[in-house]
Amino acid sequence: MRAKTKARRIEQRTVFILRSEEVVGICKQPGKGLLADLYELPNVIWHLTRKEAMSYCERLGISPIQIEKLSAAKHIFTHLEWQLIGYKVLVDELGSKCGKGIIFVKEQELSEKYPIPIAFESYLP
Repeated sequence: MRAKTKARRIEQRTVFILRSEEVVGICKQPGKGLLADLYELPNVIWHLTRKEAMSYCERLGISPIQIEKLSAAKHIFTHLEWQLIGYKVLVDELGSKCGKGIIFVKEQELSEKYPIPIAFESYLP
């Protein structure tokens, strides 16, 4: 007799597309856990409101010029389902004061040097 499959855990996440001209903000996952050592779009666990998303950007040291809510998406792993919402954030200043390990790279570098996991494909430029 087959063992009963464990229910898939559901996680709500908010994904950020941080943009300035032709660059996009990405960050690297820690060396352990899901998607270990891979680059990804900045994201947080939970669905943030527009106001909370603005506040999060400011805590990162980013000055948002414009923020646009994007369509919801979902990605299913074997044991986990991500229910995603996204915000496209046009930023004024890049660089020195931006925290949380975020780096800004040219769009064409995403596929060449910094491949992003398919879980984020709904939000890739």
